[in-house]
Amino acid sequence: MSSPDRTEQNTAVFTIQAAADPGVLPEAFGLFAKHGLIPSRWVGNTHAHDARLFLTVEVDGTADDAARRMATALRRIMCVETVVTDSRILAAKRA
Repeated sequence: MSSPDRTEQNTAVFTIQAAADPGVLPEAFGLFAKHGLIPSRWVGNTHAHDARLFLTVEVDGTADDAARRMATALRRIMCVETVVTDSRILAAKRA
């Protein structure tokens, strides 16, 4: 049950695994910009022993269909191996 001074907000979560190539980051973040999405949080790390990049990007206020389109676009980036999407419903205080 939600409180009258709270609203629910959908957050799309994208988990990306790619080859550790320096071109992956600008391509991925460029796609978010192209789709009019501004990531609210992101974490990235590399594993040097297997030359992999792992990136998790969260975007608040993203509808499920927009998240699916974004995931499809991310999968088309050269060197991207997998993209897993999830969504969270977060309660946000109304201003």
